[in-house]
Amino acid sequence: MPSGELNDAALAAIKEKIGQDTIEQNFNISSQDFQILATIRYDPHFTHVFEPDGNDSVEYDHCLSQLDPQLTSLMDSSSFLQSDDSGSLGNGLLDYLDSSSVNSSPISEGFEFNASSAIQRDPVFQSLYGTNYSHTQQGEATVDDVDIWSIYYDRFFLLGEHYKRLKLALAFFQWKLALTPRMLLTQLIHSLPIQESLSIEDKMKALLSASTPYKMRVLVNKDGTMKIEAHELPQFLTTCPSTHEYLVQNLLSGYLDHAPTWDVYINPEPIVVSPFTTFKTTKRDHYNKARENMEVLKLSVQDPRPKSEVLVYNDLYQLMEGSITNVAVKSKPTENSNAFRYTTPYLSSGCLCGVTRYFLLRKGLLQEDSIDVRDLSVGDEILLFNGIIGCVKGVIRNSVDFSNT
Repeated sequence: MPSGELNDAALAAIKEKIGQDTIEQNFNISSQDFQILATIRYDPHFTHVFEPDGNDSVEYDHCLSQLDPQLTSLMDSSSFLQSDDSGSLGNGLLDYLDSSSVNSSPISEGFEFNASSAIQRDPVFQSLYGTNYSHTQQGEATVDDVDIWSIYYDRFFLLGEHYKRLKLALAFFQWKLALTPRMLLTQLIHSLPIQESLSIEDKMKALLSASTPYKMRVLVNKDGTMKIEAHELPQFLTTCPSTHEYLVQNLLSGYLDHAPTWDVYINPEPIVVSPFTTFKTTKRDHYNKARENMEVLKLSVQDPRPKSEVLVYNDLYQLMEGSITNVAVKSKPTENSNAFRYTTPYLSSGCLCGVTRYFLLRKGLLQEDSIDVRDLSVGDEILLFNGIIGCVKGVIRNSVDFSNT
């Protein structure tokens, strides 16, 4: 396949998922004014950086950095920096669109989630269940002894999946931007705030021991130009001895035994499935309207939590997602079972093909199924997740009279 092209089957799969008839009837894409969007978490805590003791004026060339090999393997960083726009990428893009490829991965259709089963076997969670990864290294190393590009790749959460989705959106909307993995990573690093004007290599060394996380907002225009904004994120309060435990305790905290931290509301009206639900763009009128509805619903709830999300569904009453998150519903496989499972809607519902959704499916922490929003009740636990906040717990706070819809 020629460089820079995706095969017809990949785009046909997308159109089938979101319903070509719906698109043609409701949207004239060529006349729409929008940007393709990606929001990526930059977090230095995904890598460990150590400074020599007793020296306040550290030369950055002598900072020590270590990557957690378990975390690196989980992020699938191998080959990302060496990949280009060749045909080999197209098969990977089809993999996550094709639900059969998801079911043939390590995900079990009968997945039951409890601390003694899948969670204990997965290296992401081993630090919580007595198989701690010892993050040590003999001797000293300098920045030159490790690949600094790999360090920065690992600091951008699920960067490889973000890249794939950007490429898919560009191909679907037929926008001309020859985006390569190295180009995306370079532009992200260039966009990290720093006072000095430095070369890319010097900037990476200067920021190596900085700990501030950022929400990177990637905006691609129809003319092929790209803009990246960096918005500072609050630091997590939980400190961890290893990078993969940091991921579990903070970005996968929704799976841990904590009380729900978000209120979840059900939108009182359906939304129309479109390319602007499947792909992340700046055309968000449907989500903004749902969030306006949420603000009204919050007025009738006692003791609302500080953070809230609203669930949206299509005209077949199929749950899709939240306005800013993908979602999964917690349930027990049987009434008397102590185990539980999290089920996320199929892509065919019209939901966003989110990077964290795919990550959790690939790790066997979610299963896919069609979810009827009319089956949801007040008090049901919902897992909310995206590439910035990771996974958090929510609980449904309202009911909807669907007889009027």
